[in-house]
Amino acid sequence: MASLVKNLLVAGLPRAFQRGRRSLAAFWAGLREVTEDSAYERYLAYHQRCHQGEPLTRAELYRQRIEHKFSGKSGPNRCC
Repeated sequence: MASLVKNLLVAGLPRAFQRGRRSLAAFWAGLREVTEDSAYERYLAYHQRCHQGEPLTRAELYRQRIEHKFSGKSGPNRCC
């Protein structure tokens, strides 16, 4: 009886780890969206769909986004 329980527990562990890994991956993807860490990947996908030529580098895109955000062209010239 103990070996049956042990076998069931061991067999169930991989499924539990897979569920945990999927949950962690979903959490991480959501966190990257909220913090805009995934902005460059989204930009590359958009650029590939809608534009020709070379895309901006990660540093160029970041600089462009910061300049736009704080330039006053898109609203007040402040962070908050």
